[in-house]
Amino acid sequence: MTYTNCINITQALYFDLFDEIPYKWLKQVLDPKMNKDEYDFGVEIEDEECDKECYAKVKFTFDLQIADDCRFDMVIYKNKKFTKTITYNTSSGIALSLMGLQEEEEEQEEEEEDNE
Repeated sequence: MTYTNCINITQALYFDLFDEIPYKWLKQVLDPKMNKDEYDFGVEIEDEECDKECYAKVKFTFDLQIADDCRFDMVIYKNKKFTKTITYNTSSGIALSLMGLQEEEEEQEEEEEDNE
């Protein structure tokens, strides 16, 4: 299953992606002046094997950055990759939210194949 590669901060908070991440990495993302529904950031979403019945597992991988140094009026950023794996019930709200993140291209390709 293919998912979108960009989500907003509100969606990231819903999936608890920022739990257990030090605040210094979240300072820029969680700025109260920023509109959390409009600020998007890149994320890779992948399905994983789950051995529990009626459950599924998905892995989110994303980069966050912090200002590391400032030289000659230029800010130098430091990037770090974070990974969060979520196990969820396939009939839960999380499952419905993930369905909304699926790429529509697959559906369009399937419709084209059916028409041929």
